[in-house]
Amino acid sequence: MYMDQYKQYKHDFLSAYDEYADPIFRFCYYRVSDRDVAHDLVQEVFMRTWKYGIQGNEIKDIRAFLYQTARNLIIDYYRKAKVDSLDQLSDDGMQFDDSAFIDPQDIVIDATYTLEKVKRVIMDLKDIHKEVIILRYIEGYGPKDIAHMLNQTENVISVRLHRGMQELKEKLDHIQNHDK
Repeated sequence: MYMDQYKQYKHDFLSAYDEYADPIFRFCYYRVSDRDVAHDLVQEVFMRTWKYGIQGNEIKDIRAFLYQTARNLIIDYYRKAKVDSLDQLSDDGMQFDDSAFIDPQDIVIDATYTLEKVKRVIMDLKDIHKEVIILRYIEGYGPKDIAHMLNQTENVISVRLHRGMQELKEKLDHIQNHDK
């Protein structure tokens, strides 16, 4: 890598760190539920990204690259910990129909639920739903951006969001009914 390229990459990398370190931390934290592990994962995400770029490899979309690296590290973390593997994220062969599109009513959650209660329930969602719910409703990314980050189609992401919101509502309703 030439000196000018190095300087430009260093500038771009530091800008990406400033912009994405906190969102990547939240993404990791919501997946592993441990602040120290999440911090370690974020550090590793940026170390791997730095090494990849410094070797002269082109990174076309730094945000997507960072999230994909974080996602891969989370999978590795669970594999090493011998906890339920996140390999179930792949749902090839899923049939799609008109139910793949999100009805705005699906995102309305009763105001009686506390933020902490909703966060706890999100952590108990199936991993395939948890990931897209966090990216959409906590991180604020749109389905198109999420699809790009996860290397999926928008239709797949819309289905996951729809089903994830259904699962979330069912779990919250179950809790609400037992709290009465």
